[in-house]
Amino acid sequence: MNKEVLFAKTLEEVRKTAKEQGNCISEEQVKEAFAELDLSGEQLQMVFDYLLKHKIGIGQPMDPDEFLTDEEKDYLQEYLDEVKARIDTFLVHHPYLNRADVPAEMVTASASGLDPDITPQCAYVQVKRVAQARGLTEEQVRAIVDKSIEKPFLGLLGTEKVNVLKLNIALEESNK
Repeated sequence: MNKEVLFAKTLEEVRKTAKEQGNCISEEQVKEAFAELDLSGEQLQMVFDYLLKHKIGIGQPMDPDEFLTDEEKDYLQEYLDEVKARIDTFLVHHPYLNRADVPAEMVTASASGLDPDITPQCAYVQVKRVAQARGLTEEQVRAIVDKSIEKPFLGLLGTEKVNVLKLNIALEESNK
């Protein structure tokens, strides 16, 4: 394989590795990746400059202030404020929980907002409130949630989930 092709493939692998590591890669990883090409110090510096230009931190994650525009920073702050407000609202309805107990999925919106499934963790954090609202014991609701958990396809593909509609039907039937 010629050196230009090897360089391009190596650079792509380095970017892929950095992405998997949160857009961060160590100097040692870069030097090791390019060892076969025997790059000079100046050439390696050019690789580091390229990575930094593409928002990949060398040895530590990039500081968002270095690559976000003011508009992006404002949007991010608005989003974080909105998520905080959603957590506060969720905690009003679930006062027995701590902020750290609120699953991120409960306070971040999906693209459509119409997802039919939630994670078992999201169902379990609501057990106490649902039990009180439906006049059931927490153990009864927890047992219904347990039965409502759908396992990954073939035990491998996907994650465990709870279909909200099916769960609500099961809860209604338990009240009869």
